[in-house]
Amino acid sequence: MRWFPAVIAAVSAWTSLPAASGQAFDGPPKVTPALAASVKAVVPGQPFDIAVQLSVQSGWHIYWSNPGDSGMPPAVKWTLPEGFSAGPLRFPVPSVHTTDLGGMKLVTYIHEGKPVLLCTITPPASVAGERVRFEAALDWLVCQEACIPERKTVAIELAVAGSGAAAEPDHEALFRQARAALPATSSSYVTIRTSAPGFAAAPGTKFDLLVEVDIKKGHHIQSDRPLQAELIAARMLLDRTEGLKIGSPQFPTAHEREVPGLGKVSEFSGAVTIKVPCEVRSALTGPVKIGGLLTFQACADSGQCFAPETVAFAWNSSGGADAAAPTASGTGAETASGAASATAPSTGDDPDAPSLSASTGDRVASPGTIADAGTIRGLWFYLLFGFAGGMILNVMPCVLPVISIKVLSFVQQSGEDRGRIFRLGLAFCAGVMVWFWAFAGITLFWTPPLQNPTVVIALTTIMFVFGLSLFGVFEINLPGFASQAAGAAAEKEGYAGAFLKGLLATLLGTACTAPLLATALAWASTQPKMNAFAVFTAAGLGMALPYFLLSANPAWMKFLPRPGNWMITFKQLMGFLLVGTAVWLLMTVAAQLGGPGVVQTVSFLTFTAAGCWMIGRIRHGSPVGRQLATWVAALALAGGGAWFSFAYMYSGDVEWRPYRKGLAEELSAQGHTVLVDYTASWCLSCKSNKAVAIEVDSTVKLMNALNVVPIIADYSKEDADMKEDLQKFGRPSVPLVLVYAPGKPDAPEVLPVIFYGPDVVQSALQRAGPSQGTSVAANTRQP
Repeated sequence: MRWFPAVIAAVSAWTSLPAASGQAFDGPPKVTPALAASVKAVVPGQPFDIAVQLSVQSGWHIYWSNPGDSGMPPAVKWTLPEGFSAGPLRFPVPSVHTTDLGGMKLVTYIHEGKPVLLCTITPPASVAGERVRFEAALDWLVCQEACIPERKTVAIELAVAGSGAAAEPDHEALFRQARAALPATSSSYVTIRTSAPGFAAAPGTKFDLLVEVDIKKGHHIQSDRPLQAELIAARMLLDRTEGLKIGSPQFPTAHEREVPGLGKVSEFSGAVTIKVPCEVRSALTGPVKIGGLLTFQACADSGQCFAPETVAFAWNSSGGADAAAPTASGTGAETASGAASATAPSTGDDPDAPSLSASTGDRVASPGTIADAGTIRGLWFYLLFGFAGGMILNVMPCVLPVISIKVLSFVQQSGEDRGRIFRLGLAFCAGVMVWFWAFAGITLFWTPPLQNPTVVIALTTIMFVFGLSLFGVFEINLPGFASQAAGAAAEKEGYAGAFLKGLLATLLGTACTAPLLATALAWASTQPKMNAFAVFTAAGLGMALPYFLLSANPAWMKFLPRPGNWMITFKQLMGFLLVGTAVWLLMTVAAQLGGPGVVQTVSFLTFTAAGCWMIGRIRHGSPVGRQLATWVAALALAGGGAWFSFAYMYSGDVEWRPYRKGLAEELSAQGHTVLVDYTASWCLSCKSNKAVAIEVDSTVKLMNALNVVPIIADYSKEDADMKEDLQKFGRPSVPLVLVYAPGKPDAPEVLPVIFYGPDVVQSALQRAGPSQGTSVAANTRQP
């Protein structure tokens, strides 16, 4: 019955297609193709690659060279200059797509996103003309719930270089990505040999393709049924071969063993033979080639696990394995050294290529900056944004009360000597500037506030509470003695008073710093001191400018809007702005503490909102005792919410902080005990270590007692920084667990590869001792 799902899929895919025209459905195409060449000019006699870029609309997919139980692979018909030849399309590693059809599984091999197919073009020894044109007539089937055949012809033109010239590479990033997405041609952990005893070209001949996988001594790979979720199963995909019926790969019986904390796993080691039944369906002429891919995940018997690999192989009836010419699965010609070049296209074994999604061809973006901060243009860009951000602070809700007081002060002094008013304004502006310069000093010579989760959560709470106040949930009123003190200060309009008012206005405004200004401040903390000082100065000048102008010409006060109901609407609109700022700050919480940290913060905000609502229920003129009791109850509710959210909610588990290069060293230098776990979803030893040693009650309690900061470095997708760390500590791959003692960032203790119980981890933590710095984010995520 294996054919039945394919019949169902074929009927569903093709019954609605145009009967004769072959045209695509109405509406925009689901796939946009384009061509790019690996060289800027064609050099006679020197092969080069053309990339067929296929941008697939989100939610849709196209097919691999062997689509599986249904589908149709992309096809190309080249129109080439005289004497040129084109090799087969080379596909990236596909994703496996499974569809359940009433209990029957339909398995297809697909590409989503932006896959890039490569084709090697070989020019003749001499090329006529100054330019040559390459035209590709492309056909593909794109599917979602329905399938649509599409076609388009695309072309590129290239200049022709002189014979013997060196080919100049082009589109280097694109081709690095595309070649990295191709399957590898060899592995450090397995050797693949193929044979086909009993093969004959006569129709009706049945034979077995034998794929012999020799696993490196002292290593093993997961079987085709690994018994544990997230472990990478051994998987074989085979290309289609004209005239052959190729059956499903048959794996041998695997060895099962018990892993502490996880249970049984299923593995292959030594020599493994995978049998693929084949049958000749029609007469074969010429050499027969069967290509395929083997995906596996290897581990050393000592416990070290390595990233999953996909290796291409091929059998050739004329003489065993064939790697001389490219195949659809990705195997291709190599230079003698195996290195990629512009003229000798690589097969994909580029260790320096960027991380790439095998199914989509999308580059994993590396961190960068919005503008080139190393140039004058980048500096001016941030100076402008810093200045604009400073001006925006003047209309933020936290600043409005102070602005009103100061504007009223300007009005009251409009009859005084204008020189004195201007000098008072300068004193106010000096207060603004001094605070910005002080903040610059703190950020440059100490940990910037937004790098501390406690500060970020506190700022988020302030934003949220101010937003509730602006919505009218409660009102913030100063106590009587404070009001009297403020009134006395307002009456003393000396230079010192004006200076302090400028400082106060800026302090209140910084709690409402908009993302615009925060971007400039965050950038400044990473720059040379003079550049950072200039940006902070620009922000201060932006905030001080309105006060400077009004003090220079108080008559301009008449242009200020008159009070009215618009102020209530404006106040409520500003409430939304503050809540939006709180949400923006939650993004920082997510980066620092992960998803659970956001849940904890939102839980705390809910308790805080309930407390604010209680305060808002206090009626004007209520007895002092009742007001005090309500305040105590509201504060107790908020305090209980903090305990529930940050101590109780996740008290039973290790709550990891995400890895960042150098974070462990920074925290250790600040006086924290740090545990770093380099792990991966496919690493069996990593899972066992967690289950038997790290995420057990006794270790969690010890980490709580010592205020340990746990960091998880997820190596499931290869990361250059993590790879550098692993190599630094002599590990070819995960697992790697480090324990940093307070004040010893350069001397972490490296724990063994495999833990047979919690003693190893707990002893290392006890040797390191308790954190001596301010709590950052312990395993229970207390802020």
